[in-house]
Amino acid sequence: MRWIALAIVALAAVACSSTPPIVEGQSALRVWIVAQPKTGYAFDNGGSGDAYYGESSTAAPSSGSYALVDYRKLENVVVWAQPAGATNAAGAAPPVSIDIAGAPDGGDTPVFATGTGGSVTIRNQSGTTMDVYALHENDDDAGFDLGEITPGSEASATVDKPGIYEVLSNDHDQPIAQLFVASSSAVAVGRSGRNVRFANLAPGRYEVACGHPRLPGSRRVVELAPGEQTTVSLKVTVNALAASR
Repeated sequence: MRWIALAIVALAAVACSSTPPIVEGQSALRVWIVAQPKTGYAFDNGGSGDAYYGESSTAAPSSGSYALVDYRKLENVVVWAQPAGATNAAGAAPPVSIDIAGAPDGGDTPVFATGTGGSVTIRNQSGTTMDVYALHENDDDAGFDLGEITPGSEASATVDKPGIYEVLSNDHDQPIAQLFVASSSAVAVGRSGRNVRFANLAPGRYEVACGHPRLPGSRRVVELAPGEQTTVSLKVTVNALAASR
């Protein structure tokens, strides 16, 4: 799985009266997510499924090895921001709650996000006891094992290492969830066509980035001024990939 921060295409300071006021001396950051299909693809609103890259269309290139993606409502985009050169943004990482209602249906695995030191609670809402554990993408010692969780019960763990965790159960062939742990407490899951807002950040230089399970990108440093909200537009696109040989 590849998680790469996504290319920033615009940066501007804005004032927004519809959002909560910024605490005196603090800053706010709004991240607008834009998803862009492969160059040359044309949406044909007259057919079914035409919002997907790789569906049949006279202007659509071959999808190759890429799964079909609805770029107009691209889910599971993780956004995070942290002070440049620091290991974390101030504040507690957002807690994560994952409900297990039954076996995964084989569709897209749901994505959750927190920061280092964040808590993860698994709630068993199915009718059977499940053993639940998680594996880190790079470190075998960074995962967690919650053991057996009986129906109606829950168990929790703390994640301390950034990266991707797969939440698994021996009772199911498919992952229950994917957990993205950022090295920052300013982290959230969003989708294209919407924005993610981080309020009351300390002013200064920040690295702002995004990640998605399938699509590539990059990161950039921005400056947050006291008492202002800065808007960053991030592009999610396969066009950043090098041509195959």
